[in-house]
Amino acid sequence: PFEFKKMFREEVYPNIKGQNTKSETLNFALKESKIYSKIKDLIDLYSPIVKFSFLPSYKGVALRLICDKKNAILLEEIKKVLLTRLDLYFFSEKNVSIEEVIFNILSEKKLTISTAESCSRGALGVLLSKFPGSSVIYKGGVISYMDSAKTNLLGISNQKISKYGAVSREVSLEMVKKITSLTKSDVGIAITGVSGPNIYKFNKPVGLAYIAIKYIDKIYTKKIVFKVNNRELHKEMVSYFSLNMLRLIIYNKWRIRKFYN
Repeated sequence: PFEFKKMFREEVYPNIKGQNTKSETLNFALKESKIYSKIKDLIDLYSPIVKFSFLPSYKGVALRLICDKKNAILLEEIKKVLLTRLDLYFFSEKNVSIEEVIFNILSEKKLTISTAESCSRGALGVLLSKFPGSSVIYKGGVISYMDSAKTNLLGISNQKISKYGAVSREVSLEMVKKITSLTKSDVGIAITGVSGPNIYKFNKPVGLAYIAIKYIDKIYTKKIVFKVNNRELHKEMVSYFSLNMLRLIIYNKWRIRKFYN
């Protein structure tokens, strides 16, 4: 059965194999090709001793390092170099997801968060509310999919939507201001974009998204185009991107740069 295969792969096999090996799994918000280019010299130098395995997904890339236990000290040294080079993109070890990272950060800082979503259709709210105790940090969200919902639920003026379009930096800013004001949360994330398959009016391309994040008293925005024409994938990619963007903002590491696309 599928469930048993998954359990064997994730729980049983690593324990059997781990009797004679040492492994580390590092998770990054960066494309596999970009990671490879940044660490190619390490792979070339140490690959006879350490196996470098890339496990990419829309959530990011898990880099797994495996070696014989006798080389465990070398593995730790390689890990230190990797984390120094890829510090900006590293978000966790082992099976810890970016949503769990954000949950832990906000819990520790005693901060609350709310969401205003359009093209992500509630996916971000699902990620933020998946852990026991999420109600301590996640106040709630609004899925304002139609333009009328942005006006009726969030109070964004028809004039602003008509002028800039619902998929715009200006509207994403209004969305995050309104949701944090409504919920009185410390942090807010707003997402609006074009999941396709059709190009949005104002000639805005499929894959486009605007993300606005309010953290305490500052607001940050990002325009990004995910090169996909799959509604479900776009929804997930923009949600995970926004969580990593928040992580970087919290740690004062946010820069205008591309991560997944």
